[in-house]
Amino acid sequence: MVAVSSRTSLHYVEGQGNNCCALIGVVWNGGPATRIINCYNTGDVKAGGESAIITGWFGGHSSVEVKGFWNIGHMLSGGDNDGKDLWRNNAKITTENIFNLYDAQGAEVIDVEGGDLTSGKLAFMLNGKQDAGVWRQNLEGNNKDAMPTFLPDHALVYANGALQCDGITPKAGTDVTFSNHEGSSVDEHQYAHGFCTVCNKWQENFLTADEEGFYSLADGYELNWFAYMINSIGQGASNAKLTADIDMQGLAFTPIGQDGMDFKGHFDGQGHRILNLKTNADKVNQALFGQAVGPAIIENVIIDKSCTIVGTKWTAGILGHVWGDGVIVRNCGNEANINGSDVNSAGIIGCSEREVHILNCYNLGTISGSTESAGICAWMGSSKSTIKNCYSTGLVNDGEGLWRRDDVQGENVYQRQVVRWLTCSMASRATT
Repeated sequence: MVAVSSRTSLHYVEGQGNNCCALIGVVWNGGPATRIINCYNTGDVKAGGESAIITGWFGGHSSVEVKGFWNIGHMLSGGDNDGKDLWRNNAKITTENIFNLYDAQGAEVIDVEGGDLTSGKLAFMLNGKQDAGVWRQNLEGNNKDAMPTFLPDHALVYANGALQCDGITPKAGTDVTFSNHEGSSVDEHQYAHGFCTVCNKWQENFLTADEEGFYSLADGYELNWFAYMINSIGQGASNAKLTADIDMQGLAFTPIGQDGMDFKGHFDGQGHRILNLKTNADKVNQALFGQAVGPAIIENVIIDKSCTIVGTKWTAGILGHVWGDGVIVRNCGNEANINGSDVNSAGIIGCSEREVHILNCYNLGTISGSTESAGICAWMGSSKSTIKNCYSTGLVNDGEGLWRRDDVQGENVYQRQVVRWLTCSMASRATT
């Protein structure tokens, strides 16, 4: 395991080649688990390419944690120019209390001009909005700190004032200040449907798992609660089952499993439908599930034709992106039209980077994307993948076949105008 804890970066990092970074140049594919805990960077990075602030590459899908990190440095050159200035690669990254000078990879933005560094606000936020933790800052006397520090002999920071339930927002007509002394009152959370109606805090005990470890989901609020547990709390191995058709009318939705917060549990729809689900046209991995890794199982669920499935890359009915070997999708159907503005739109899975197994699935919806689309899976990244007992009757406007990759074996598969199957590594096609 590589561990970096309570360390400062240089003021300036410059290199002519790749993987020049403030903390770690590169973690090779298949490398060790990596933990970056309570670190910061104030320097700029100038490099030739494939570089970032924290590391130029988290390789091999190793377990990665980045917690209690802040940065006010800039990527002057050498980044990917795709918003991933903090790190590169989608490894299994668990993040918590990450702050950056500008919006990048889910980090909260530091308002330097507004006094976040000097007032004690950032130190308080780094500690999880509480007056305990590693981060400290002297705000009083002759030994004031200009920014948070992890030196243990410096003072803890407290939020003072009449605060809302998030512990930092002042109540109407009041102000919040920060000092090295206690002096605040905090409202109780007001929970409804699993979230606080004031600060949107997730209610941990809203649902409880049964003896087999499954959460029962009966409506859209409960589906959103489960999605948040995967996407923001990081409990990707959680299991759920539907006990009714789920109507998402009027509810915003983030697909279950996100970059660095992959779904790897068991989801059993028990034959129920998802209705009136609307995804985000400006995002990647838009589907019921955004991103999954093995040993995830997704089964027995139908995306109803009332759903609006739109996105950029990797848009599908059931699962946008497979990012780790061993995912199983079985007994699932998509009846909605799929509209992606970029590559890899499909009825069931947008793109599988690794081994995936698709069984007993169907697509009825029209598939539209910029290129490289398919009826069932638009890319199967491993020759060990399988597809069995599947069909698609939906028109594919910018692709051909049920899936893309000729050396993937298929068995008993059909589509509207072309039948495609593979046995003994030989591909055949015939019109129906």
